[in-house]
Amino acid sequence: MKDPKRNLFLLLCQTFGLLAIGLPAIPVGAQDGVWALSSHRITNAPAKVQVAPAPMTREYPATKLKWTPVNTPGDLIHAGIGNHTSAAYYRLKLAFDSGTQRYSIRLGEISDRDQVYFNGEPMASTGTWDAVSPQAYDRIRVYDLPVNAGTGPHELIVQVRNDNNDELGIYRGQIEAGPSRLIWKKYYLEMTAQLALLSAYLTTALYFLFLFVRRRVEREYLYFGLFLVFLVVYHFFRTQLKFELPVEFAPMKKAQYVALVGMVPLFYFFLDAFFRPSRRAFRWTRKALTVLLLLPATGLGLIFLSDRATSWEIWNQRLIQPSWIPFVLACLAILLTNLRKRDARLMILGFLTLLVATILDVLQSQALTNLPTLTPIGLAVFNLGIAGVLANRFVRLNQELALNNESIRRFVPAGFLNLLGREDITATSLGDQVAIDEIAVMFTDIREFTTLSETMTPAENFAFINSYYKRVGPIIRNHDGFIDKYLGDGFMALFPKGAATALAAAIEMQDTLKAYNGFRIQRGYRPIQVGVGIHSGRCILGLVGEQKRIDGTVISDAVNVASRLEKLTQKHSCLAIVSTEAAARLPASHRFRLSDLGRVEVRGRREPVGIMGLEGIQ
Repeated sequence: MKDPKRNLFLLLCQTFGLLAIGLPAIPVGAQDGVWALSSHRITNAPAKVQVAPAPMTREYPATKLKWTPVNTPGDLIHAGIGNHTSAAYYRLKLAFDSGTQRYSIRLGEISDRDQVYFNGEPMASTGTWDAVSPQAYDRIRVYDLPVNAGTGPHELIVQVRNDNNDELGIYRGQIEAGPSRLIWKKYYLEMTAQLALLSAYLTTALYFLFLFVRRRVEREYLYFGLFLVFLVVYHFFRTQLKFELPVEFAPMKKAQYVALVGMVPLFYFFLDAFFRPSRRAFRWTRKALTVLLLLPATGLGLIFLSDRATSWEIWNQRLIQPSWIPFVLACLAILLTNLRKRDARLMILGFLTLLVATILDVLQSQALTNLPTLTPIGLAVFNLGIAGVLANRFVRLNQELALNNESIRRFVPAGFLNLLGREDITATSLGDQVAIDEIAVMFTDIREFTTLSETMTPAENFAFINSYYKRVGPIIRNHDGFIDKYLGDGFMALFPKGAATALAAAIEMQDTLKAYNGFRIQRGYRPIQVGVGIHSGRCILGLVGEQKRIDGTVISDAVNVASRLEKLTQKHSCLAIVSTEAAARLPASHRFRLSDLGRVEVRGRREPVGIMGLEGIQ
């Protein structure tokens, strides 16, 4: 079957999916056509190997055959030997430098099935020779050579057969041999490296899918997570790990095609969701490409209906791969139109890295360069770059969310939410309420503010008010209270811990006001006076409003009384006026100096309210 890397143009469109890990062996020349194996290291086979046509039946070659030296690895059909349904022989002459050492040979990937003969005797094979379905056309063969066979030279014949696919022979992977422990160690190290890389990709995929589950509006996490899942599935079925599964070969290859079909469209939808292009052309492109998904889906359906490997690749090349071109062009259009954004530049850099690595691997597969396999590195850079961009965006979103929450907290006091039993504003709903048996309510008001404000511009008015609140707001919080409502030149504060904290806050506020007035007098401004009224009692806190606008409110007689008491401070010279009900709730050991001011009528109450003046603290 043709490797997609043989078609460079289509390969550039599928740079999202190549993974190969290879470890170089030491090349050793052959003398008189004999490949000398070392007992200390792995050596490569001669560059050219003797090849001859073979019958379709499994048998040792006849004595009179025309052997032709052919570059290996490579497709024998391109070399003029065989066709899509044929067989061939490879002949190697081996010499061991130790007659007792155990040697193994690695044949690379064979077009489908094989039979190996050692000195004319059957030694090993892969696949059922006469099976009607593909057996293992991309499986690496590693065979142990007979022990105690002497130093040789020995003849090794490999009969290979394809099964309705467009390649014949050892078409990928270097033929190499050496001590068994080194050959198998290299093989398992490659599988371990592949498994580790796939595990890392899968972990990253699950991480982003988890982010999508927690934040379903961020669809880019879903698409990139699925892209990585498909990438893992595709590359898993390209590795030798798949042969460890108790599954027939054909279903595994079809699963690989499923992953191949999904990767490129998923990457396009990821970019579309990430950058969210708003131009009309991109919206129409999105709709058109969604409809275009029918093309690769049709190709995939035809692949599932066929058991011929040749048909699989025909539908892959004629329907699936061509359908990628508009998706790739759309990806490039999105990236280029967002080139001013750092995220787009990082993605393009990762894409170019993968593209260059893939091209170099194409050249290496055609024996035009002698570089190691670079596609895994390019793919890792590509995926890590995108994962980094997404992780950075997630951090930015969290930072923005933290700033938004901080801004919301300035509108909705944390103390109010705590009383409602909610951790943040998003956990609240219209109608949430709680009854509190005792809470102290404080009302404050700047006296003669109307007269004062008439002497200032609007900007000066707000600067003055905010300057005052900047000084008294922290005092309220330091005494375990919170400001529930700003009322222009005054505010209402609540103290869940009772009247003692409210009185202590009132004393500190008046002390701070003295210092603030000194500051104002130095700058030629009038000093100000603030009235404070405090009452305590039972109240109900809750959220009121309608669907588009809600607010926190307090329903209580204590609010009405505290407001009325604040207005009485104009008649009495004291720091604050406290109701006798609030004073009665003070601990017996309190040190506040209170003076009895008698009883007053309060609108909304049937009985007069006893009041006391707060003079300070002992």
